[in-house]
Amino acid sequence: MSRLTAFTNQAATSLTISLVIAAMVVGCSKPERPNPAGPGIPQNHQPKLLNEIPNTKNLLKDSGLTAEQQSIPLATIGARIITLGELEARLRQQPDAIQAQYRTLNKRKEFLLNWVKFEVLVEEARRQGLDKDPEVVETVKQQMVRRLVRESVLKTITTKDITDAEVQAYYDNNVRLYHKPLQVEVRHLLLKDEARAKRVRKELLAGSMGSAAKLSALWGDYIKRVSEDKASVPFLGTLGMVSETAPKGATAAELARLNSIPQNLRAAALALKPYTLSEALSSDRGWHVMMAVSRSPAVDKSIEQVKGSIKRRLLKRKRNLARKSFVDELMTKSKIDYNDEAIRLLPPPKIKNRKPTKADLNVKTGAHHGHNH
Repeated sequence: MSRLTAFTNQAATSLTISLVIAAMVVGCSKPERPNPAGPGIPQNHQPKLLNEIPNTKNLLKDSGLTAEQQSIPLATIGARIITLGELEARLRQQPDAIQAQYRTLNKRKEFLLNWVKFEVLVEEARRQGLDKDPEVVETVKQQMVRRLVRESVLKTITTKDITDAEVQAYYDNNVRLYHKPLQVEVRHLLLKDEARAKRVRKELLAGSMGSAAKLSALWGDYIKRVSEDKASVPFLGTLGMVSETAPKGATAAELARLNSIPQNLRAAALALKPYTLSEALSSDRGWHVMMAVSRSPAVDKSIEQVKGSIKRRLLKRKRNLARKSFVDELMTKSKIDYNDEAIRLLPPPKIKNRKPTKADLNVKTGAHHGHNH
């Protein structure tokens, strides 16, 4: 194990345990009762790591302490001084369930002690030069970028910036998300006569023995051998999504497809559960045996019912656009010497046990797309 890996694992273990109120696994101290927090616990019961807490200097203005009390030093580790104000800010930034565990004086002292142990590890890491290690530097850079984007973009746009008019426009433009009838995706076998259709259906039921996987496999075999609808054979006989009425906002092509399916077939399809077969059914084309693939329940939601989810969607979109604008502006202002054409000199990676792709063939033949020369 490398020196960096060993240190990183030790620091991560120490920090996590210190923040969930268990003694840090260093030295010979007896470990305390394990923290009950585990996978799937609510967010308000999960402790925050030190790097998830904003700069404590920005939090001191909301302190319950006087300026003089805030500056009282609690611990000095080399050049690092931990003050009473910082401790207060750290504790207040934890979720309520975690804060409740630090109401007693002894628990707050324990929090400070574990924080000091963490800072001791930081000092040792610096002494070993790990703060200049490329892996550590890269991690710090990624943390800086995340903080930059959060402070410069994400915090500047909230759901309060989403207007009712924007919500209404999104709702109207995506009516199919919020209003649609019961739909069933079906496939069919087309046969010449009733007797043959009934025989094929019986064989499929017997061969599949109630297994959806076996029925699906048998269907793929039978459709190639016996179906008279040759146009749908390459698509396993699909008829698409079937519903009693057309979904709102359906295109002319979708309406034409749905209306081309006889009413008796549509009614039978809507009664099917996934990977079950219909009875033999007639139409002017012959006799059909249908298999359902999936069911999509009916949806009918008012704008008030989905307003919150729409706002979250629009918030994500606005933030993405703002992030792009922020980066584009920085790219324009920055002095950048860009030479992406040199990438052509880089040979493609050699990956074993992989079939050649179209991109591989283009590389071999010298074909490329993009820039015109």
